[in-house]
Amino acid sequence: MAQLPNEIYRQILSPLDLESLQACRLAGRSINQAATELLFRRVTLRVELAPAQSAISSFRFIQIATAPHLRPLVREVAIKTTVPSVAFTVGDFMAPLPMNHGSLEIGFSGTKTSQGAGPGLLVHECGPFASLVLDTCLRCLTGEWSPGRQAWLQKKFLQAIQATDSQLSTNWPPLVTSFCAERIEAAALKITDLPVSLEVAVTEMLVSCKSLTNLQLRFASSAWESFHNLPRQLGDRFDYFQRLPKVWFPPAIAQHLRVLSLSYDDYWGWTPRMDFRTVNPGIGLPNLRVLSLGCYVFSHEWQVDWIASLGRQNGRGGLEELYLKDCPIMWEARVHSALDDSITELQTGNGEVVRISNEGYPTNQSLQLPDNLSGLIEVSFPLRWSDVLDRWANSALSSTLKTFLPAATPGLLQYVHFNIGLDPEPWIEQDDRRSLVMEEGGLDKYMAARKSDNDSYDNFMDIMRRRRQSDIDGSGDVQTS
Repeated sequence: MAQLPNEIYRQILSPLDLESLQACRLAGRSINQAATELLFRRVTLRVELAPAQSAISSFRFIQIATAPHLRPLVREVAIKTTVPSVAFTVGDFMAPLPMNHGSLEIGFSGTKTSQGAGPGLLVHECGPFASLVLDTCLRCLTGEWSPGRQAWLQKKFLQAIQATDSQLSTNWPPLVTSFCAERIEAAALKITDLPVSLEVAVTEMLVSCKSLTNLQLRFASSAWESFHNLPRQLGDRFDYFQRLPKVWFPPAIAQHLRVLSLSYDDYWGWTPRMDFRTVNPGIGLPNLRVLSLGCYVFSHEWQVDWIASLGRQNGRGGLEELYLKDCPIMWEARVHSALDDSITELQTGNGEVVRISNEGYPTNQSLQLPDNLSGLIEVSFPLRWSDVLDRWANSALSSTLKTFLPAATPGLLQYVHFNIGLDPEPWIEQDDRRSLVMEEGGLDKYMAARKSDNDSYDNFMDIMRRRRQSDIDGSGDVQTS
């Protein structure tokens, strides 16, 4: 039988599961090489509550990371964590972590699943423990990790355990003190269930990640906040999202990103506010190709134009893929007092000043829960899906976008209403039909607006289909209506 190139074997074997790949390693030298490369491409370390499971996962992880013939094969590392157990030593996975791979995934699973575990465990999973894991991983990414720094962090974490729950064991094994000093050249960083109360000096570390082009962050409300049912205006999440552009998207990172995915387990964007105009002011994300947003609320026209302007220097002419999952348009807000009308001035890298209007965003005062709900102020937002889709259809975005997933199907393009009087659950997932039917001719007005949304959606998707067909035909010329 003629020998096939290793690349062909990898393509043939790539659909197989791990068990099948393991079996294929016994099918001859050529197939063994391809199967081994696929089998060890992704390595996962799971830190479980059960000590035995954590010990097994950690042992296997270190075996692979320290094996000269397997270590170079690893391209993806995933670290899945829950509340730490006494058998888990951060140094166990930290020491071999800096390997030559393409992506690092950190998952803080369980941030909302252990509310009955007691206050000590809640603090661990959403505060010091998450900080310890994230700080360790980011320092390994940048080559800044050291045993001394790790010992200091672990001591700080153990002190937090004792302060919140003195019954939990703090008898951890000693740290591993021998480590590989090489840095990880990771192109992709994915963090899931990242607590919004987390405080880590991310910016300084990310700036030195020269190869990072793919950043995916899925934020989660901390179990501690949920447990105490804190009012939204008092939670750490507000400050966190305000700082998000500065913390996670310094210019050195923003200008190189090609893939950006941001999602939260609650609505965000309007409140807690996150203003994309403050990301790399005046320049934005010039090389972005893929944008994915989850539960992001549209409320202003600038958001529509910002998406249309992405990726002007990416070599493709603009954004290629856009994914919007549960991203509604806000049509009305009921708040305690008037919304913001101030101006924020930001300095760009070349010294110019960019002025950003805060009009239509809430202030701390407007989000205070009033004693008398009858005094709430109603504010309307005129943006509709027809406006959004028509603007994108008539912009450069329609000539570059290859994939577009809207908030929902055409008949269910989402709208939401905000009512501070219903805090801590102020978001109402309904459109303006209820308010319009009370007006004369209001139902007809509503039906016409809905038809306009659907027509705009159909038109935009038709443009997308014709663009894909023109790419296949090689003409590249699509006329918009």
